[in-house]
Amino acid sequence: MPCVALARGMRQAAPHTGVAFNDTTDNNPCGRKIVQSVNGVNVSAENLCSFHWQFLHGQRDYVLPVVMEP
Repeated sequence: MPCVALARGMRQAAPHTGVAFNDTTDNNPCGRKIVQSVNGVNVSAENLCSFHWQFLHGQRDYVLPVVMEP
């Protein structure tokens, strides 16, 4: 299952004032392979790629071993 995080700029209800949305680089949803487990804990229910998982939980919690989906 691919990452389900929304693309940059898609979380704001008000008109977006930042960098313009680019469908090539800001695909919605992310679509990368998800993290299955971090430090032996199953986190696959979150359906997040490595980048978005670290963004949500912080780099300090991203402890090896990390298992990605095949």
